[in-house]
Amino acid sequence: MSGPTVGPDGTIYVASGTRSVWALTGDGAVKWTSAMATPLVAPVTYQELAFNYDDVEVPEGLLVGDLQGNLTKLNLDGSVAWVFNTGGELRAGASVLRDGKVVFGSLDGNLYCLFGNNGSLAWSYLAGQEIASRPLVQDVSIVFGTRQNQNRPGRLVALTMAGLFRWEINLTSSVESEPIEIPSSSVVYASSNDGKIWAIRPDGTLLWRYVTGGAGGVCGNLDKLSDPQAAPSSVAQCTPAELRVQGATSPTLCGDSIVTTSQNKYVYGLGPRDGELRWKFATARRIRSPARCWEQTDAFGTRSATVFTGSNDRYLYALDLPAPRST
Repeated sequence: MSGPTVGPDGTIYVASGTRSVWALTGDGAVKWTSAMATPLVAPVTYQELAFNYDDVEVPEGLLVGDLQGNLTKLNLDGSVAWVFNTGGELRAGASVLRDGKVVFGSLDGNLYCLFGNNGSLAWSYLAGQEIASRPLVQDVSIVFGTRQNQNRPGRLVALTMAGLFRWEINLTSSVESEPIEIPSSSVVYASSNDGKIWAIRPDGTLLWRYVTGGAGGVCGNLDKLSDPQAAPSSVAQCTPAELRVQGATSPTLCGDSIVTTSQNKYVYGLGPRDGELRWKFATARRIRSPARCWEQTDAFGTRSATVFTGSNDRYLYALDLPAPRST
């Protein structure tokens, strides 16, 4: 079952491995279910009402990818609005542009952009590697990660809104998690399957990287290990099993830290500008899911932030972050 998506009215949408999309009320009552052709592993994307640049209305709906390569748009009553077929499995959610277009990656190696009102193809970009991460939509760029193959390592690739190449950077393993950005700087942050966190400048050059040592570590590159308490692999290169496991999860900005979790049992807080380790917290077992952040400001204007994360030790942790400082 995928992670839940909450609509503006509080309806909860979940994609299931039982080939169904479920719509639930806030108290768990079923509003409707919609049967799909194959099991679903990607989360549902809620598409808000939009108007394209020709002032054509793009209705609200739900975007659902399946393992048969279909991206389906459902209406909010669960009926099918349109279906677009690709040549590979869809394992990550779609993203939506300001004008209502939909962008998503497929294991057939293409990033697709569709018109949101009817599902017709606007453009596609052949990346030459499987795409299993949800694309990040920036102000002027679309950034996505690729899976490592026999010919080259995983990459981050940036395109223009028209699908033209802007930049790319080779990483050291597959990128299957969703990149994020800090809008004020346009720096992109992403994790790779060998347990690294990457910070990439707007021109596609490396700002910093941090190695958590998750997913069996850094595959023998012990000199690149940032965390002395992480446990790197003793083998010379990553095994296929290591490459298919997300060592570090999708990063998130919480307070003034880039927060990630790792299969080495730790939660990390890193400085956005320099990747400095600001704090870390150890759980008892591996962590496979991304952290979530809750921020609030009290009546006196004091900011606070709490990180929530689950672990394979069967505990849910709530971590109050240190007081914010200059980033």
